[in-house]
Amino acid sequence: MSVAQARAVSPGNNFEVYRRLLLHARPYAWRLTFGVLFGVVFAAANGAFIWAIKNGLPLIFGENGTMKQVDSLHLWLAVAAFPVLTLVRGLGDFGSKYLIKWVGNRVIMDLRNAMFRHLLDLSILFYSERRTGELISRVTNDPLLVEQSVSTVLGDIVKEPLTLLAMVGAAFYLDPKLALFSLVLFPVCLLPIVIFGKKMRKNSRDAQEKIADLMSILQETITGARIVKAYGMEPVEEARFTEQNRTFFGKVLRMARARASVEPIIVFISGIGIAAVLLYSRQQGLSFSQIIAFAAALVLMYEPVKKLSGIHLQIQQSVAAAERIFELIDAPVTVVEKPGARTFDGVPQAVEFDHVHFAYGPESPVLNDICLTVPAGMRLAIVGNSGSGKTT
Repeated sequence: MSVAQARAVSPGNNFEVYRRLLLHARPYAWRLTFGVLFGVVFAAANGAFIWAIKNGLPLIFGENGTMKQVDSLHLWLAVAAFPVLTLVRGLGDFGSKYLIKWVGNRVIMDLRNAMFRHLLDLSILFYSERRTGELISRVTNDPLLVEQSVSTVLGDIVKEPLTLLAMVGAAFYLDPKLALFSLVLFPVCLLPIVIFGKKMRKNSRDAQEKIADLMSILQETITGARIVKAYGMEPVEEARFTEQNRTFFGKVLRMARARASVEPIIVFISGIGIAAVLLYSRQQGLSFSQIIAFAAALVLMYEPVKKLSGIHLQIQQSVAAAERIFELIDAPVTVVEKPGARTFDGVPQAVEFDHVHFAYGPESPVLNDICLTVPAGMRLAIVGNSGSGKTT
């Protein structure tokens, strides 16, 4: 499925927009598959790490935390398990991140190529109705936001749920009642994600529109530098740019505030859970190795929860940028080759305009009833007032 052939979707449908975006990763399914496999290795190593703590520490320490006599073989096996598992975990983490990042950047490269290819097919009417700076922003800035989100979201969706499942399984293995209590806090963690996610999408789209306004002002000022200086318009242009830049800063700050608010809230909720776990452990008289293993499981469980909580915010940001990208890709091509058009294979004798009319839009025609014949080899100069249609 080519980018240009992807079907249009209605703005506001997050799932459809993001699904269409992910369809462009389908040609690279093998790399995604290996990225998933490396994510499985990463999650399995985390689960094995908890198992090593639970069963390895009693071989070295007694259940009350005192030193324990153990033979050399078991001692070395218990000690060696930790660097081996961290090495396997690191390899899984690297493989998953690299392959997912490769796919994300390749998808963005394909999108940029498709956008530029489609821009070449669009008519002059399309360009006359849009600002140059806005189009440049859509081709350059919007894909950057999508790339960050696609790579991050794909990587986290592949790896973090597996890690979370492994840690939940380890927690139930250690103490089912304590694990069940810990999971009760998860729905509470979803509240800030939902609240701030809606704000993220709106502010992200507004920010992209404001950066497009900035680029338009910049492009107009640079290309019209002679006019700006001739009429002393520098203060006016500076005021326009400063105002748009300030508005853009406000939108970015709102996104930063929403993103920065989520993690502290989740950390606070996790702190309440850890305090409750410590009280429960003391009351139930859990062993030293059980307490350490369960604490490690909670710490490792917190990381995927934190990253998965950010996925919703990342998706909202990428959907806002993807909507603008697909709006450009879906723009209809109004000037197309006439069906059955014949290729001219002869030697050109002349260029002739026979009662030609031309307009860039619904306004009055730029050219009206033009008749002109220019024989081959003749040089023709066209002169006239500005805006009279010489370039057209």
